[in-house]
Amino acid sequence: MTPLPIDDALPGLIDALSTRRAALVVAPPGSGKTTRVPPALLDSGRFSGKILLLQPRRVAARLCAARMAFERGQRVGEEIGYRVRFDERVGPRTRIEVLTEGLLTRKLMSDPFLEGVDVVILDELHERHIDGDLAIALLRDLQQEARPDLKVVAMSATLDAGPIARFLGDAAGPAPILRAEGRPYPVELRYDPRPDDRYLDHRVALAVGDMLRATDAGHVLAFLPGVGEIERVAERLAAMELDGARVVALHGRLSLDDQDAAITAKGGRRVILATNVAETSITVDGVVAVVDSGVQRVSRFDPALGTTRLLTEPIPQANADQRAGRAGRTGPGLCRRLWTEADQAGRPAHGEPELFRSDLSGMALTLIDWGADPRTFAWLEAPATGALERALELLRFLGALGPDGALTPTGRQLARLPLDPRLGRVVQEGHRRGVLIAAAGAAALASERDPWERSGLAVDLLDRVGWIDARGTGADPRSLAQVRQVRDQLVQLAQAAWGSPQARAGNVEEAVIAALLAGFPDRVGQRRAPGSRRFRLSGGAGAELGPGVEIGEAELIVAVNLDANPRSADLTIRVAGVLPPSLVTRTREVQLQWDPTRESVVHRAVERFGALILKEGPPPGPADPEAVAAVLVDALRRDGRPILPIEGEVAQWIARLRFLARTLPEAELPVWSADLRELHAELCYGRRSFTELRNLDLLGELQGRLPHAIRALVEAEAPARMEVPSGSTVALDYGDGEGAPVLAARVQQLFGMADTPRLARGRVALMVHLLAPNRLPVQVTQDLRSFWTRTYQEVRKDLRGRYPRHAWPEDPWTAIPEDRPKRRRP
Repeated sequence: MTPLPIDDALPGLIDALSTRRAALVVAPPGSGKTTRVPPALLDSGRFSGKILLLQPRRVAARLCAARMAFERGQRVGEEIGYRVRFDERVGPRTRIEVLTEGLLTRKLMSDPFLEGVDVVILDELHERHIDGDLAIALLRDLQQEARPDLKVVAMSATLDAGPIARFLGDAAGPAPILRAEGRPYPVELRYDPRPDDRYLDHRVALAVGDMLRATDAGHVLAFLPGVGEIERVAERLAAMELDGARVVALHGRLSLDDQDAAITAKGGRRVILATNVAETSITVDGVVAVVDSGVQRVSRFDPALGTTRLLTEPIPQANADQRAGRAGRTGPGLCRRLWTEADQAGRPAHGEPELFRSDLSGMALTLIDWGADPRTFAWLEAPATGALERALELLRFLGALGPDGALTPTGRQLARLPLDPRLGRVVQEGHRRGVLIAAAGAAALASERDPWERSGLAVDLLDRVGWIDARGTGADPRSLAQVRQVRDQLVQLAQAAWGSPQARAGNVEEAVIAALLAGFPDRVGQRRAPGSRRFRLSGGAGAELGPGVEIGEAELIVAVNLDANPRSADLTIRVAGVLPPSLVTRTREVQLQWDPTRESVVHRAVERFGALILKEGPPPGPADPEAVAAVLVDALRRDGRPILPIEGEVAQWIARLRFLARTLPEAELPVWSADLRELHAELCYGRRSFTELRNLDLLGELQGRLPHAIRALVEAEAPARMEVPSGSTVALDYGDGEGAPVLAARVQQLFGMADTPRLARGRVALMVHLLAPNRLPVQVTQDLRSFWTRTYQEVRKDLRGRYPRHAWPEDPWTAIPEDRPKRRRP
C-alpha cells in the first residue's frame, strides 16, 4: 500500500488503547486516518470483537468501506462492511463496520451494552453533528456505567482536541492525543484579490475554467452550497469550452449508483460539482484542483416559527481547510477560494455545533428512552435549557411523554423508530388506523423536497400521496424517487415494529389526515378570512399558502411542509391537507380576556385548539366580579398610560394624606402611592373597561374610603386652601407630600402676616413663595417675620425699579394688604 502520513502514528495509538479507554487522532486531510486506523486496530490482534467506524454522511460511509476493502484485496460485505439509511452490506465475517452516526444511536437503543463491540471510532468529529455529539456522550456514559473495556477513538483533521480529550478522559487524566503532521502533497491556495459581488454560479464557472487551464491533467472538484447551484453552474459550463472535460454532480439526493459514478468513473478529465458531501472522508482519485465557493447550507431551527430553515452561510476556517485538502490527496494541488484573504482571517475557526441550532425533540426522546434526563445529561457541550424545554413540550404535545416526564406507550414505540418524532407519530397513527402506506407517503412528502414544487399544478396533500406511484404527473423524477424510497422505508420500519396493519374500512382520506394531525398538532391552520390564502397556525405562527397549494374553501388545514418567507413574517405552506373539523379535539373553556381594541374585559365561552379559537359565544352565566377586576387590574398596570384621573384635586388629596401620615405618625393614616396601586383592585371591582375608570369620581372614591375623623383631620391640618391677609383664599401646593407645602401669593396679599402659617398641628411651617407682579417668586422663605424685618426693603427697591407704576409701601406692617394693588399715577 502507498505510505500515508498517518502510518507513523498508528503504533502509538495501539499502545495508548492498551492502557487507556479513549484516544484522539488529529491528522490533516489526506493523511489516511479514515481508511488506515480501523484496519490497524484490527490487525493489532488486541481486539477480538467488532470495530465500528462512524461517519457523518452516507456517501462517505459507503466509500471508505469500499476503500478499506480494496486495500485489503476484499469485497465489501466480507471482513469490512457498512450500514447506512436504505442500504447495508455486512456479513457473518464482518469485523469492521462503517455506519452513520445516527445508526449507532439506534444500535445503542436495541443493544445498550454494545455486545461484541470492542472499539468505536468517531470520524470527522469536528463537524459536530447532533448525532455525533449524542453518540460520544452515550459512549462515555456506557464506559462509565457498564463497559469500562470499551475503547473510543475520536478523529478529525481540524479538531479542537483539548475539550474532547478532557471529556473522554479517565482516572489517569485526559485522553491521549496522537497527531500526524503534514499532507501527502502541498496545496497552493489562491484567493480573490478583492470582494466580488457577481452571481455565485458565474464566478464558480469562471474559476473552474481557470483551474482546467492551470493544470495539464486531473480532475477539478468544485464545492457549492446546494443542488440548485450545482445545476446552474452545470448549465454555464455546458456553454463553455472545457477541453473535453466531463461535468458530473455529487450530492446526497443522487442515487447510490450516480454517487459512485461521480467518484469512481474512469477515463478523461472530470469537473465534479459537489455539495459538502465531498468535504470529508472521500477520496476522488485524480483531483488536482479545488474551487471553493466558500458557502454551505446550514439548517437552523427557528423556535418562534416551529420549523427548521435552510440558510446559506459562509463556511468556517476548519471546513475551508478540509475542502482544500481534497486537492492534495494524490498529488500537489491548487485550491481557488472565491473570497479574499482578509475574509478568511475573519471567519470563525470552527462551526457552531448542530446541537445549538436544531430541534432537539428526537435527541430528547432517545435520551429519555436510554434512561437519562436530557436536562442533566453529561454533554460534551450542553444545549440551551430553553431549547430542551421546547423539545420536551413538543414530545408532550405528541403524546410521547406523560405529565411526570416518563415515556408513554406511544413514546416507547416512537423511540424504537429511527425517525424524527413527528414523522414517527404520523407512521404510528397511520398503522393504527390501517392506512400505513398512505400515511407513510404523507410523512415522506412532509420530510422531503416536494416533487411537484415546480410543476405549476395546484393540488392538495392527498392528491400528492396518490401520485407517488403514478407517472406523467409533472413531478421531478429524482425528488419523486426519493419520496417513494423514504415512504417504502417507513412502511418497512413500521411493519417490522408492529406487523402488518389491518385493512381500513371507512374513509381512508380522513384516516390519513388524522395520522398527519397526530404528528403535526401545532401545524393546524385556520383561515384568517373567507377566501384568504393566509392562515393562523395552532402553534401561534402565521402562514400563507404557497404556489401550487390548493385546498378549496376549507377553513381548517394541516400544514406539514413549511418554509420561511424572506418577504413576510408569515411562513409559506408548501404542502397541506384539508382538515375535517370533526377530527379536531376541542378544548372548551370560559374565558375572561382583555380586548385591547375595545379596552374592555371580554367574557366569552370558546372552543379552541392550541392557539386557534374555533368557536366562541356568550358564556352560560355571569362572570365573577373579582376575576373581572383582576383582568382589568392587569391591563391597567401593563398599559402604562394615565388611565385613572389622578390629577388636580385628586393628586393633591393623595399628597395631603401622605404629608400628614409623615408628619403625624401617631394618627396612623393610610399611605397611598402616586398611582394608587394599592387601590387598583378595589377601584376595578364592579367595572370592566378603561372608559369606566376614566369616568370615575376618583376624589369621591378616595374620600369615601376614609372615616369621617380622618377626613376632618386632613381638612384641619392639611387644608387645600388658606386665607391670606388680603381676604382671598389661596391653594396650597403639597407636591408629592414629601416636603413642606407651598403657599404662593403676591407680596401685597401678605402685608401684615407677621408669622409663617404652620400645618400638621404646628409641626411644619409653610414654604412661602412671595410673588412679583409677573407671578414669579422674588423670595422663598419659611420665616416671614425675618423677611419683613430684614429683607423686604431690598426686595422693595428692586421691585420699584422693575415695576415703577405699582405702589410699594415703605412699611409692610401698616400697609393695607390687597389682591389687586393700586397703581401709582404717572
